[in-house]
Amino acid sequence: MDSQMNKQANADSDTLSIEDIYSIIDSKMQYLDFQTNSFISTFITKGEQQDFSEYFENESLPPESAASQFILKYIENYSKTLSLLLLLRKSVSASNIMETLSLLSDNYFLNYDEKQLLSLLNMRTEESVS
Repeated sequence: MDSQMNKQANADSDTLSIEDIYSIIDSKMQYLDFQTNSFISTFITKGEQQDFSEYFENESLPPESAASQFILKYIENYSKTLSLLLLLRKSVSASNIMETLSLLSDNYFLNYDEKQLLSLLNMRTEESVS
């Protein structure tokens, strides 16, 4: 059974190219930018009317501080996501295409930090060399 799964994985990686992975990553980055632009537009037009304290239930923040904290948290998440996507784009190789695709599926890569991602991708590369 394992050999059949390995053959299927090899066949899948033969049909996928690094350019395909680049396209997926680029699409995710474009969508991230779209979401950010939408957020900024909404915040500019409705931000003063919105109560952001609901996002910080454990903290008692005045409304203006909650809005600032919300923006900072959003920027932090945006930066982390973009950084991880760029790392994936830089690290993809013929030997880790399927692992990279797996990490991109359902944004699974967001469960890791940069070190962990590099370790996962390098481990996969080393396994295919052995």
